[in-house]
Amino acid sequence: RTMMRWGLDGTLVASSVLLMLWSTVIEPSGLASTALGATIVTVSYPLLDVLLLTATVLAALHLKVGRVRMMFVAVSLAWLAAADVLFNYLSVHGGYEPGAVCDVAYVGAFAFLAAATFVGPGSPREGTGVTVSDTMRMALPYVPFIIAVVVALARQCTGAQLDNGDVALGLTAVAAILARQTLVLSQNSRLLATVRAQHEELRHSAMTDSLTGLANRAVFTDRVSHATQLHARDMRQVSLIWIDLDDFKFVNDTAG
Repeated sequence: RTMMRWGLDGTLVASSVLLMLWSTVIEPSGLASTALGATIVTVSYPLLDVLLLTATVLAALHLKVGRVRMMFVAVSLAWLAAADVLFNYLSVHGGYEPGAVCDVAYVGAFAFLAAATFVGPGSPREGTGVTVSDTMRMALPYVPFIIAVVVALARQCTGAQLDNGDVALGLTAVAAILARQTLVLSQNSRLLATVRAQHEELRHSAMTDSLTGLANRAVFTDRVSHATQLHARDMRQVSLIWIDLDDFKFVNDTAG
C-alpha cells in the first residue's frame, strides 16, 4: 500500500505539473495543434522529465539516507524539464539555433546532476538529521495541484478557454486525489482498529490474572474504593467476603 500511495502521489504531481506546462507553454505555443505523432514526441520529453522529477522528490521525502543527493538530482531534472520545454517552444516558432539558451540550460542541468555525485555518505552535507514531518509528506503532493488550479483560473480570467488537454489532465489529478484520500482513510481505519485492539488487550492484561483470567488485585482495589465512596455518599451497605484456604501456599508452590 505504501507503493500504491507513492504511485498516486506521483500521478498527482506529474499530472499537475503537466497541466501547468500545457496551460502556459504547450497549448499557447501551438504545440498541441501539430500532428499527433509530432505532438507525442514533443510532449514526451518534458513528460518523462516530470515523471523522473516526481519519483526523485518522493524518494527524497520518504528515504532517510541520501536525501541531499536526491534533492540535487531533483533540481537537475527540473532544470532539464524547463530546457526541454524551451527547446520545443523555440523549435515550433522557428527560433532555435545551436547555442540557444536551452542548450546552455542543458549544460547547466547535467552539470548540477554531476555535482550530486560529490554529495556522498562521507560528505558533511549528506546529513540524515534532516527530518521531514508526516504532515509535510502528506501535504506536499497537493502543492503542484493548487498551483496548477491557480494557473488555470488565471488563464480563464484572461479570456483563454480550457481545451481537451486541460480537462484530461485536471480530471487525472482529481482522480488521483480521490484515490489517494480513499487509501489514506482506509489506512487510518485499520490503524484505529489496531489501536483499539491493543488498548483493549492492555486493559485486559492490567485487570486480570495471566494464569486464571480472573480479576486481579487492581480490580479488587478499584471495586473496594468505589464501594466505600458510595457508602460515604449514599450510606450504601458494603460487604466483603474473605475466603482462606489452609496450606494453599504449599499447593501454589508445588502445583502453580
